[in-house]
Amino acid sequence: MFTAFFEVYEDLTGEKPTFYYFLNSENSEKKGWAAIIVDLDKGQAKGLSLALNSLYNSLSPEQHLLYVLKSCLIHFER
Repeated sequence: MFTAFFEVYEDLTGEKPTFYYFLNSENSEKKGWAAIIVDLDKGQAKGLSLALNSLYNSLSPEQHLLYVLKSCLIHFER
């Protein structure tokens, strides 16, 4: 799901998705996405981590989640 989403995003914009945590700390202009909100489904998190790793393999799939994964408040409170 996320891999297909990232591919469509790149087709439409001509750029692959960028995230704050990949930008150089010296760059004061923040560009890209800060987070992706999910509903705490284990498979969804796994798919996101693998999709992010295919875009940027400088981090492990699990490390990507530490930076970008945010849980939906409604699902978190259940």
